[in-house]
Amino acid sequence: MRDCRSCRDCEVKSICRDREIEEGGTRLVECLRGMLLAERQASKAAKQDADLLTKKVMELEIILNQEIKLRDQAEKKLNFLQRKLEVFSTKTAC
Repeated sequence: MRDCRSCRDCEVKSICRDREIEEGGTRLVECLRGMLLAERQASKAAKQDADLLTKKVMELEIILNQEIKLRDQAEKKLNFLQRKLEVFSTKTAC
């Protein structure tokens, strides 16, 4: 059985070092518990990052839809003014 202090698999070595361990089996359990805690923290951080990215994507989608709406309105105005200019040009050409 490996000593927890030299265990490379243990990501939270301080947890393993700080606890007083009586038996060899208890060392493994404590080391695994530390690894589990580290995984839970990493998972929680990853979930928070994913939630933040999801929120940002949703905000960007809203902004994109607004910009698309504004672009469509601008294109309609442009087409209207181009037709008006054509009508005005043909009237003055006559």
